[in-house]
Amino acid sequence: MPEGPDIASVFGAGSPLYDRVFSGLLDLFQRRTGHPRVALRYREWCCHRSIAGPTLAVDDETFVRHTYISILSRLIARSLLGVAYQISQPQQLGETLTGGFFREQGIDNFAEDDFFTWPTTRDGDDEALKVIAPLVEEVRRRPVIQDGYAPLARLYDEQEEVPVLAETTGDSALALQQAPATCRSLPKSVYHTGCGGGEALYQTVSGMATTLLEQGMDEFDTLLVVLDRVAATDTDPLAVVLGRANYLFALGSMVTGPHPPVFLPVYLSGHTPGSSSERAGTENANVISVGESQTAYRLPVRVADDLQLLEWLAGRLPNYLDGAALRSISQSRDAATEEVMIAFHNYLLAPKPRTPVPEPLILAEAEVMEETAAALVRLYLEERDLFRLFQLKNAAASAHLARQQFDRVIVG
Repeated sequence: MPEGPDIASVFGAGSPLYDRVFSGLLDLFQRRTGHPRVALRYREWCCHRSIAGPTLAVDDETFVRHTYISILSRLIARSLLGVAYQISQPQQLGETLTGGFFREQGIDNFAEDDFFTWPTTRDGDDEALKVIAPLVEEVRRRPVIQDGYAPLARLYDEQEEVPVLAETTGDSALALQQAPATCRSLPKSVYHTGCGGGEALYQTVSGMATTLLEQGMDEFDTLLVVLDRVAATDTDPLAVVLGRANYLFALGSMVTGPHPPVFLPVYLSGHTPGSSSERAGTENANVISVGESQTAYRLPVRVADDLQLLEWLAGRLPNYLDGAALRSISQSRDAATEEVMIAFHNYLLAPKPRTPVPEPLILAEAEVMEETAAALVRLYLEERDLFRLFQLKNAAASAHLARQQFDRVIVG
């Protein structure tokens, strides 16, 4: 990956590669705007952008530019992990963009079926792969630098035409790196609110990890400590993509070799019109209202207040959604939903040894979780889309982070 300003000449706006891929993506998007999955993502992206900044552009071209940068970040991350880099089939592209590849590497939430996965909405369609192929090849043939965060952040600033992160923000994050390891007093928790292009987040994660390693902690424990102490949110969908990329890059060798399951604590803020989180009286549940439709879902307080448990259960739900879809071929949707809910009920109440969440839910918690899961199954049978699950999980996680008290809060 080219260092410094060179990334703009190779991948940025105005470069031959960018012009070719962007043109193809824009044409693809404009021909697919009537597709329900594409229309949903664009509509919800517009909603988040209007909250992220009233002066930010909200139009087809900006959405496609953000899609381009999102795809680039995931291609870089795939190559950075040191796994055989081969994307020659539509399925391989889909696994890279929607996260299947990263989940196989034990990084469960790096990439999700979010706003920018719309090019892969047609099963078996290689049209998107043909459009993106030049970008895939350019990332494959260039060496990837470990501090690849910086070029990505510059592309973000370039597209947004927003000020570079304030010096005070950079100083706050860099403070973790500049003193000798033996003199550094690490905060117990750091929260980046509005993580933007992610440079400051990279510095925080990298600085904390470096200090812990220099103080004698091994990589396994360092990874767990950093993931527990550093979190971030943003209302701009692209900022969340780049925040997760920078967090991953900063973890470096801790995730390229054997490691425990990784959930990157970087989330899309749910504070959009109609999105909220509140306690549901004495029912021991949170009510999460999601997106433009203001659809309300309930989550057990224990799930809503434990990011690892929330991630784990959300990561298993697609198996039940797909199971219901398969059953609905030969039976009614109601019957299909009921059958998978029985299996999900048993899973929630069963111990899960050798996982990050070994303790089962109690019956009252399981019943709340099943109610929400059943609503998502019914929606999935209509839409065949995981986007609402993505929205719900991020809204719940960001609301949880907003309720916490952190030792250090970094704006930007």
